Parts: sequence; C-alpha cells; structure tokens
Amino acid sequence: MQSRSHAANVVEELEQAEVFAPEPTRACIDADALQNPGLFLQQSRQAMRLTLQDVAARTKVRSSLLQSIEEQRFDFLPAPVYLRGFLREFARLVEVPNVNALIDAFMTLYENEKKD
Repeated sequence: MQSRSHAANVVEELEQAEVFAPEPTRACIDADALQNPGLFLQQSRQAMRLTLQDVAARTKVRSSLLQSIEEQRFDFLPAPVYLRGFLREFARLVEVPNVNALIDAFMTLYENEKKD
C-alpha cells in the first residue's frame, strides 16, 4: 500500500516547480535605488520572497557576494568588471525597473569608497 496518493505527489511536484508560488509584491520596497542600491536590491529580493540562496542558485553568484552587494560592503566585492555583471544578473532576477541606473549608482558608490 502506498503511503501517499498520486494526487498528493502531483501537488508536491507542482509546488516544487513554483506553479503555486505567490505573486511577487513590490509593496514593501521603500529604498531609493539610486541612493541606496544595495538595500533596494535586498528589498526587491525579499518582496519576491527569494532567499540569498535562491538568487545564488539562479544567478550562479555566491550568496556571500550577494550579501556583500546588499550590504554595500565594498571591501568584499570583486573587480568592477565582475561586479557589474553580478549586479546586472541580480537586478534582472529581482526585476529592477532600470537596471542600468542602479548599476551606475552602485558603481559610483563603489568607486567613491575605493578612493578613500
């Protein structure tokens, strides 16, 4: 005798495939993408109910780097050429409206921090 019904197995498979995933919401994003792009990315990720591990799996960027991006911990970030690519992947995944503006704002903060 099977311990689970076929219907229960189908429901579990659909849930894992994110068919029943809740719609993302933008209601809790209050950070300014140009003033605090790291926080904006974090809030966008959280609004979509994604963990850092989820983003890492989908973007192939280590979760520790994603966390450093969100926290704007510039000393822990890679060279600008790599950072721009990581930012682009992260921003696209969390559906940032103007990806290029966010990247430019983040890179300006990064470069100013590196000068000091």
